[in-house]
Amino acid sequence: MFKKYCHGIRPDGRALRAIVDWPKKLLTRDASIIRGRCSWPVAVVPDRSRTSAVGVLIAKAPPEFYLPASSAPGPNKLRELHYLFLADRSHKLRVPLPDPNGVLDILSNLAEVLAIFETGETVHGDVSMRNVLWSADPARGCYVLDCDAVQLRGCGVGVPVVGTPEWTDPRFEGRAYKPDIDSDRWALGAAFYRCYYQRRGSKLANVTAGSLPTSPPTSPRLAKMLEQSLNLAGRPTAREWKREIDRVMGRPRTGEVPRFVPRSQTTSTGKPSTSTGATPSGSRISGPPPYRKGKHVPPPVAGSSSRATPPPPPPVVPSPVSSSRNRFRGKNLVPKTIVAVIVALALAVGVWAALSSSPSHELVVLTIA
Repeated sequence: MFKKYCHGIRPDGRALRAIVDWPKKLLTRDASIIRGRCSWPVAVVPDRSRTSAVGVLIAKAPPEFYLPASSAPGPNKLRELHYLFLADRSHKLRVPLPDPNGVLDILSNLAEVLAIFETGETVHGDVSMRNVLWSADPARGCYVLDCDAVQLRGCGVGVPVVGTPEWTDPRFEGRAYKPDIDSDRWALGAAFYRCYYQRRGSKLANVTAGSLPTSPPTSPRLAKMLEQSLNLAGRPTAREWKREIDRVMGRPRTGEVPRFVPRSQTTSTGKPSTSTGATPSGSRISGPPPYRKGKHVPPPVAGSSSRATPPPPPPVVPSPVSSSRNRFRGKNLVPKTIVAVIVALALAVGVWAALSSSPSHELVVLTIA
């Protein structure tokens, strides 16, 4: 979809091209989330000078982020965030609203997108009721618009950010609006308060954990995070929001590597033991038996000592090759012995004949080694 800029806006073409290429620098999973949940620019349409741009090509919102035809006759209308907390508009258009768990799904998806922004030191700057779409599908959750105006570190501003009334960081009240990561954190807290409790709340500075409505219920940790996010300092990160929302909904932490637990430290049901892991001095933690190539060592029998004597090795059976060699070696000894006896007898007869014919009767001694 082509997004054309007004004549009064002169974008920075270099910064816009850096925004287009930014997902390529992310991890595969993070890049997939950005492209799937954001209307991210895919190309820059330059002007004649090639230094600025007349517009960008952006991804169009998927069909699930549009209102059904029965709710919005005429041109397709987007499922903007304000339908979640402006009850009069929702009822007038008969927009089906999610339950509190469905709202938490949407906020969890939004927090995950902003957490990726924080990791890359990227600022959206205008997280507001018209720039965030929502879906009833928990797998999709949200869809963020106006991503061609994000601010990358060291790349300048592609398109100036004006901000949305009642959604701008109160730190910039009365002065030029220059959003930063803390501004996105404030907007995330404002979105949680307004969407989860269905309250517009134009003045959110007075919101505290003790003043929150009791319905729908929430965790004490989420209530405290909400109070901190609407203050001027100490705002929770988007990753902390994502982690706590998933914990409340009973989900595992995204991307967390499971801890390896040795079999010896598990209970009979296979779950990790709740002990502290401390062992008495001099004792040993029984683990899996050592692996020996070519041999199988059975595990110790339950109740037996971990220092039990290993089973004796199997008896050595001579191989067929060595037996055949010994058999042929024994057959070769008989002919050699007979030959040696014949040679000794021949030499003895020769010596006897020589002594008998010698006139001087000299004694000749032959030593046969």
